[in-house]
Amino acid sequence: MVEIETPHLKIVALDYESLILLKRDRILLEKHLDLNFTGHKVSSEVQDEIKSELHYRIEDVQENPEHFEWYTSWEIILKEQEESIGAIGFTALPDENGTSTFGFYIDERHRNRGYASEALAAMTQWAFKNNKLLQITANTSHQNKNSQKVLKKIGFVIVGTDNDMIYWELKRKV
Repeated sequence: MVEIETPHLKIVALDYESLILLKRDRILLEKHLDLNFTGHKVSSEVQDEIKSELHYRIEDVQENPEHFEWYTSWEIILKEQEESIGAIGFTALPDENGTSTFGFYIDERHRNRGYASEALAAMTQWAFKNNKLLQITANTSHQNKNSQKVLKKIGFVIVGTDNDMIYWELKRKV
């Protein structure tokens, strides 16, 4: 498995088998990763988004095994407790404009402790090792102040808004 380590976190790219386990039941995935099971406490909207997105992630990982880490979900694991506290992931390899989009969530019980910022900083650093990546984009609802705060802290800037969303971008440092 591909993983990134930070002072407090281990961020693990889920392979095809791990995604299938996650689709069946989070408990199976966490057992497979030798984690302590706590279950993620997130809003019903986030749960629905995870479920709908998982189908596409599984297909994309199966179709792109040589670059699966750009299509999969990465578990954010708190090293000291050996428990998953969230997930992060890109939607695909950089496109013809050098752009890739990503999203993330953190279990409600672990928010406001710096873990999201630590995970995002590590993931953006990892991603920019791909020379074709020129910018990373993300979006948040207007109400999602926690994610907005994290994106700003990492260096993302607002590039647009509409009635529902705020659109963010982080450019490669020259």
